[in-house]
Formats: sequence, C-alpha cells, structure tokens
Amino acid sequence: WKDPSLLKKFHDIQVDWCAEMYGYVFAAAELGIRHTIKGGLQLRDVDSPVSPEKEKFIPMIHMGRAWFPKEHAVAAERWRHTEGRNFAYRGIQVWCKCNWTASHIIPWPVPEGSDFVSRVTLSLLHNSMQEYGPLPKSRFRGGPTRGGYHTNFP
Repeated sequence: WKDPSLLKKFHDIQVDWCAEMYGYVFAAAELGIRHTIKGGLQLRDVDSPVSPEKEKFIPMIHMGRAWFPKEHAVAAERWRHTEGRNFAYRGIQVWCKCNWTASHIIPWPVPEGSDFVSRVTLSLLHNSMQEYGPLPKSRFRGGPTRGGYHTNFP
C-alpha cells in the first residue's frame, strides 16, 4: 500500500488493514468455495450497545476497543487512550487491540455500567492472564513499539 492514490481511491473499503479478508474472499471465489452469509453473528466494539436482555444471544464479539463509562472518569484516567476520539460518545477509551500496551496492560476492574463488549473483552483478557500468566515473548508475534502500535511482520 505504498501508493497513496490507491488508498485514497479505496478508502471506504479500508484495504490497508483488511487485505487478508479480501484475499480470502477472492481465493474462495476462485476455488469455487461457496458460503452462506448470515448477519448478526458478531457484535463489534463500535456497534450500538445492546440491552442486557439481548446479551445472552450474542454468539461472538469483536475485541477491538474497550471503554469505561464517562461517570467513571477518575478510574479510567490511568488507562485513557487518545486514539479513537471519534468514539468518545461511547465513554473513555481505556484499551485498544492495536496499542502497544494491549497485550500486557489490561484495565481492571471493569466498572458497573460498562457496555457488553468492553466488559467481556476486558474480563476475558484479565481472566486469561490470571489463569495462564502474561503472554510470553515470541518470534511469532510482532512486538510492541513505543510509537503506539503493534509491529507488523516483514
């Protein structure tokens, strides 16, 4: 994606960060693999929050970001992320999968009133680290950089 005009031309379909998804779709089509598309399987971190009654019917979440409710600003301040300002209406962003701290700094405890995806994301991360310990260093996982985001493999 070295050509800025290509990124600009295809900005709406975000080819710069989801190229592998498009690759899969094109490869499957080339091989004649058929799929049945079903909506509502995943609740994304940036989707509208759901009611507590609907939470038990959500089969999968997208772990991208987590927020603390605005009324918990004091608790959230130590983890506040400046990335994601467009979603400030959701609360105070305290975690992002792309941030260099995502694998080792998990905001905890999750305050009352947090949305479903934030609550589940942070609980799964926290509980996994409690059970299995921190993620080990690995040559198979790009490391964090002080610049703020994960390192892609060459």
